[in-house]
Amino acid sequence: FLRAFGRLSQARQETIVLVGWDGMSYDDAASRLGVPTGTVRSRLSRAREELRDALRGNGERMERAA
Repeated sequence: FLRAFGRLSQARQETIVLVGWDGMSYDDAASRLGVPTGTVRSRLSRAREELRDALRGNGERMERAA
């Protein structure tokens, strides 16, 4: 997991940490990051998809996104 997490963009890592680890709401995370709430939702969705693919052994999608 840590290797896959480390390959995410910094923006996606920060969003995952704030919402997933710190338990912030999407609105609070958006305020902290200085972005719209929709951006937080989008980053989380894409980060989860990349992590899911990487953990299933399909890293191709992550390589293209980097």
